Amino acid sequence: MVTYVKGSCPFAGETFPVPGPRAQPDCRRWSANVRAALLGDDRPDPVLTTSGRYPLAFGEPVPAPALFVDGLRPTWSELADAGLPVAVLVDTPVMATNVAECVTANRDRLTRCATPRARATNRAAAAAQLEAARGLNGVSLVDLTAAVCPADPCAPVIGGVLFYRDNNHLTGTYARSLAPRLSAALPQPPA
Repeated sequence: MVTYVKGSCPFAGETFPVPGPRAQPDCRRWSANVRAALLGDDRPDPVLTTSGRYPLAFGEPVPAPALFVDGLRPTWSELADAGLPVAVLVDTPVMATNVAECVTANRDRLTRCATPRARATNRAAAAAQLEAARGLNGVSLVDLTAAVCPADPCAPVIGGVLFYRDNNHLTGTYARSLAPRLSAALPQPPA
């Protein structure tokens, strides 16, 4: 597995409006470099990608969902058109509070740290990802929402395991527990 990550930079097309004046050229350059690497000699099978929705990056508002879709779609399409299977990991639900801090303060009242499922899923990038993938051949969605938020409301702790380390990043412990589900959902390389 090769990992390409740049904080607050979506793996999106050249026209995606990245918040913050310094982020624009850095994110665009990073995204172009990742696309070049993926389309180079060591082509992965599959490409697994995801992104969050940009909650007030650099203190600026979230770009409109349509702009997010327009940034993701051509990038995924370019990879799929080049014969790379693309698996999009649907963004995790976004909790209403910093879960780790809330659980620490409410150990005996964990329901205070829960978030209604509709609110948690509405705040994530999932809807934009679903729209961006619609109709693209070679692009599949991997949605683990039911494993992250198995009931309504989305709980912060299940079976003694803390799910989130803040409001939108899963803990390492819980992420590792999802590995079998993720592996089963990924497109399988040809035999």
